[in-house]
Amino acid sequence: MSLTRDETILTIRPEIQSIDLSKSLSISEFFQNETLRPILKYQNDIIQSLFLQKSKAPQLALLDIADQRHRISKILESNTVLRNQLIGLVIALMTNKELESYYEMEAEIKRRIKTMLVERLISKSS
Repeated sequence: MSLTRDETILTIRPEIQSIDLSKSLSISEFFQNETLRPILKYQNDIIQSLFLQKSKAPQLALLDIADQRHRISKILESNTVLRNQLIGLVIALMTNKELESYYEMEAEIKRRIKTMLVERLISKSS
């Protein structure tokens, strides 16, 4: 018997040991830890590659962490095509139920995705 799309998506996600879902979290924090962090970890290589190809910012490694954060944030704010492609890489690996939750909290989840993307891109640049 083959797995459904949602079942397949859940099986490919990496487990992140540092996530503690036992403590009291807001709905958006739970969604971030349960859904977004594993997806971003799984998609890391393609996120890095897409950002480097489309941002034209290879000199980021020469900047300190604060300047990298600022520069990456500015790139994602000004380059809406790139930002939407990166967000699309995350949305594409959501289950149907997660996608429904995403639509209910879209602005908050997009903000969290962008923040997490910046941190992930900084860690690769340094």
